[in-house]
Amino acid sequence: MNYVEKYKRILNNFLFGADKNLPLENRMLIAAILIGFVVSLFGVFINFILGYPWPVIIIPLILSIILVYVFYRERFKKKSMNLALPVFLIAFLGLGLVWIFNGGYNSANTYVMITVFVFAIATSPNKRFLFLFIFFISLILFLHFFHFLFPQKIVDFPDEKTRFIDITITIFYSVAFIYLMITFLIKNYRHERQISEERGRKLEELNKELRLLNASKDKLFSIIAHDLKSPFTSILGFSELSLEQLQQKDLERAEKSIEHGISSVNRTLNLLENLLAWAKSQNGQIDFTPVQLDIEPFIKDAVKSLEPSANLKKIKLEYTPSAKITVKADKNMLQTILRNLVSNAIKFTGLGGEVRIISTSEGNHVKITITDTGVGMDEETLKSLFTLESNKSTHGTAMEMGSGLGLVLCKEFVEVHGGEIVAESKPGKGSRFSFTLPG
Repeated sequence: MNYVEKYKRILNNFLFGADKNLPLENRMLIAAILIGFVVSLFGVFINFILGYPWPVIIIPLILSIILVYVFYRERFKKKSMNLALPVFLIAFLGLGLVWIFNGGYNSANTYVMITVFVFAIATSPNKRFLFLFIFFISLILFLHFFHFLFPQKIVDFPDEKTRFIDITITIFYSVAFIYLMITFLIKNYRHERQISEERGRKLEELNKELRLLNASKDKLFSIIAHDLKSPFTSILGFSELSLEQLQQKDLERAEKSIEHGISSVNRTLNLLENLLAWAKSQNGQIDFTPVQLDIEPFIKDAVKSLEPSANLKKIKLEYTPSAKITVKADKNMLQTILRNLVSNAIKFTGLGGEVRIISTSEGNHVKITITDTGVGMDEETLKSLFTLESNKSTHGTAMEMGSGLGLVLCKEFVEVHGGEIVAESKPGKGSRFSFTLPG
């Protein structure tokens, strides 16, 4: 920061304070006070040089002193808004006396009074507008009628030269006053708009967080009320059916029922693990400890744990191992990602379908791809696939239930690692999920 900017900031802080959120009306009032103070002192000096009657010199001087006091009250006591109306009224009356002792309507005093009126309106509450308007119009009419009826009471200029100088100077500092105030108003309007936009952005962020929290709450209630209840009902049903079949010594059918029960238990366990991981991630309690790992055992473990579900639907679950590939990942998160993506592929693949898992090394990253021959998805479903707010769980090809949390967790955990997850699909042509992790 150069010296000009430094001293400009110091002066600005002294005059207006360091509070950048000071209301626009207060800043305008301070600016009007300061400019009015300078103009009044300038008027005292000019009127003294031109040899005007003493009231024309004393009145601007008194007004300058009043403005200094009001500035002190506003800047350091924050109470000037209560004095704004009395100050404007005193200013109007003072200018009215100057008007009488300085040529009446043959001078430029009316311009000065109009200028003060404009900024009285600009810095006053709406409820005072009508009062100020009536007061100003009444004063102007009174002064003009007074001059018309009693011209001998008006102190006129001694000569045309003095009149010319007075009018020229008055118009100059009136225009200067208006220019400075309009410039100040535009600058501060932009400042207010910037603050408003910033507040709008923060409010939108808070609204977004609130929507996500509400979606999380609704999802949690949905899981507790339905998605957890349904699997346990299924498990209980398969258990009772298996017991009945064993009592009837129908071992083949009992074995099938037990397999269905095991598959249902695995899905329920997966749901509970997802729910626990999601709850921890929402509370910021989940651990992230990336270490260098061989990817193959984790993929094989996911395949082995989900084989019963695949076998029930006669799905070919295939992993094509490549050369030894290592990733830098958190063990628990990697297990959750693989388990959810493979489970999701099995869920939406029909009887006799295929699910393939491939891992490849791509530079500094490792890419894992899970491809299925399932029902696929349309564009609208793809867009909302990884968002909890709009994510809705659908039944699998064998009416399997799910919570919709799995893919949301996958995206969150992949991104924690600095990776990316992508889904590609077309209705009736299966899906391909790919994610990358650092190598």
